Amino acid sequence: MTREEQIKTANPYSGSSDVEFGKMCGFQSGAEWADKNPANPWIKTSERLPTPIIEMVEGEEYGSVFVIGRTSKWESPELHSYFGYNGNYRWEDGRIPEYWMPIPKLTTP
Repeated sequence: MTREEQIKTANPYSGSSDVEFGKMCGFQSGAEWADKNPANPWIKTSERLPTPIIEMVEGEEYGSVFVIGRTSKWESPELHSYFGYNGNYRWEDGRIPEYWMPIPKLTTP
């Protein structure tokens, strides 16, 4: 099935009246726009830091999280660790990614 056929199949509007026809055209235009403008999964480090998974060990707070990061727009993504304890968190090896995103959940068949 082509993308155009998928959009037509998913469209809940029948086009049986002028109003329905307008909704049908709007749905199709919106779907085509969304295909051309996908959501950007990359988060600027200057805008938001990842949230570590926190554990309490003998009264101390330890936390860490792995993310996919890029030190610049032009570099390949790499695995980065953001970790620390008692609220003092830092990037592993001092390599601060400019952009990061959570590691996507894997789907199970």
